[in-house]
Amino acid sequence: MLLEGGRGGWAAGGMSASLGSDGPLGPDETVSAILDTRKENLTRGSIVIHSSLTFGFQPDVGACQPYERHDVRMLVLGHRGASAAASENTPDAFRLADEMGADGVELDVRRTPDGRLLVAHDPLPETIEEIDALGCATFADVLDACGDRMLVNVEIKNWHEDTYFDPSMELVGPILAELRRRGPDAARRWLISSFSFRTIDACHELAPEIPTAWLCHVADEPAIARTAAAAHSAIHPWEPTVNAEVVEACHAAGLAVNTWTCNDDDRLAELAVIGVDGVCTDVPDRAMAALGRTGRAVRPTWASGR
Repeated sequence: MLLEGGRGGWAAGGMSASLGSDGPLGPDETVSAILDTRKENLTRGSIVIHSSLTFGFQPDVGACQPYERHDVRMLVLGHRGASAAASENTPDAFRLADEMGADGVELDVRRTPDGRLLVAHDPLPETIEEIDALGCATFADVLDACGDRMLVNVEIKNWHEDTYFDPSMELVGPILAELRRRGPDAARRWLISSFSFRTIDACHELAPEIPTAWLCHVADEPAIARTAAAAHSAIHPWEPTVNAEVVEACHAAGLAVNTWTCNDDDRLAELAVIGVDGVCTDVPDRAMAALGRTGRAVRPTWASGR
């Protein structure tokens, strides 16, 4: 299948993933152009499908199942909940995203030195007393607040520069246990992502039933190849680096594309047209309206090539 849509002006240049580690980003090679521009689709918000190309891995990456789109045009994911209308990463923010009809939410989970799982974006302070003073919600409480309809993108914060970086990957077990505690039927709702490639590798090895995604700044050719070769389901590039060529290259490797973070109505519409599978936004209510989705909430599924 070939998605036909707007090209946009966001080039994927400037950064690239390091193939050997979770380390810093450097100069990249731009993904080659594949799609034609169809400006009229931006107004209609439609996606034209052709059957001239089937999504799948390139021969040097390995075989995979054909790429399948989810059951809505582009998933709307509340970034740390409905974070423009409620305090981010709080139960209230996630409940509000659900009430707004968001397809899902993204949250950040960290492990404390005493083994608790807390939902917080920024690195935790150095002492337990300072951590407690933050009043962060627990991972379990936030999952409860997400209800039983929405998809949940669990970003594991485990970067090598973080205060409590865990090179042993022991933090992965308790996170997976909390997700599995909610039953096998709930596994379809979870998607685990991280900037740390080692962390998502550990998750995929221990819980292959839960899809995983690499969170990166740009989905260039090395990043796409590395993510696909490791059998992860999706790649999560920074929104300004996403254009039609990037999306097509990811889909051709069997990877779904979920991007972060967009709050502009026109850009949201363009992302849908060029085939982005999911978008994180601080304003899920506005995003739904920008995409013409004003009806009742749906029970969506993640896009996956696995």
